[in-house]
Amino acid sequence: MKTVRFLFILMVIGFCLYTGCTEQQQYAKLKQICVEHAGREEVFKAAEDTLGRMNFDIAKQDEETGYIKTRPLRAAQSFEFWRSDNVGKFNTAEANLHTIRRTVELTVMQKKGYICIACDVQVQRLSLSGYGKQRGSETYERFSDRRILRSELKLDAAKKQWINLGSDKQLGALILRRIEEQLGKQKEKDL
Repeated sequence: MKTVRFLFILMVIGFCLYTGCTEQQQYAKLKQICVEHAGREEVFKAAEDTLGRMNFDIAKQDEETGYIKTRPLRAAQSFEFWRSDNVGKFNTAEANLHTIRRTVELTVMQKKGYICIACDVQVQRLSLSGYGKQRGSETYERFSDRRILRSELKLDAAKKQWINLGSDKQLGALILRRIEEQLGKQKEKDL
């Protein structure tokens, strides 16, 4: 019995450490990075690899205009330890409490012999407007069927909407750092 209690306490402590009850690394909020001695193709390849490793799917990519946009990615829950799209305590807690999604936009531009990459991450939260406004009996009839044992929530597409929450500068800075690291690894391979 003592072993079971000890293991339970150890699991609770581990969960608290993982979900942000301890001090986490602070991420400076970068707006852009500029690299020297890198071609546009290299930068786009590094950006694709970085976004792919972070589970983002690219929706639009135009190398001529220097633009990459991803499809919205639902935020990771705390048990999805292999994902890295929640940066910081607040973002981790928010993703566990709400349905959050993020879209990444990268802009690649030429500036005075350097190639600069800017990153903007837009965050949205799912809103189910209209679902809490029924009387109790209407809500019961909508979400349950007396013939079956389990209830299902069927969402009406017209009442489902995404609310813009602004930019996630911490995730944007992390993406830029990873692109920079990826470009450094590519340079090491070339040498």
